[in-house]
Amino acid sequence: MLLFEPFEFKHIIFDEAHHVESNTFQKVFNYFKGEKIGITATPERTDGVTVVKYFNNDIAYELRIWDAIANGMLAEFDYYCINDDFLDLVNVDMNKTNDIWKRIKISDQNNLLLQKINEYNNISTNTI
Repeated sequence: MLLFEPFEFKHIIFDEAHHVESNTFQKVFNYFKGEKIGITATPERTDGVTVVKYFNNDIAYELRIWDAIANGMLAEFDYYCINDDFLDLVNVDMNKTNDIWKRIKISDQNNLLLQKINEYNNISTNTI
């Protein structure tokens, strides 16, 4: 970041803008002084953060997933439910993403997911 002056760029585009309140995001966001443009597929957050306030409350374009599907803009996809006996979300505040991540980053659970992905895709890989 220090390779560039704060006013070096006229526009700064933030992909995954729903992460705007993270520490690393804030460092970049506050350092650069150009016009900021945010892009996200998940503007609604469960922690109450309003993403658009960081971008002058201006939404240039909005396309919802159901509209993209209806207009043939997305590839077809399938949902698969996986019974997960490793995951325990009891006493976890579902509005606190970090708390959820702490619970789901479990090796046994990740191995189960990889196994199921391989089964559904009829492939063998160690990469998710």
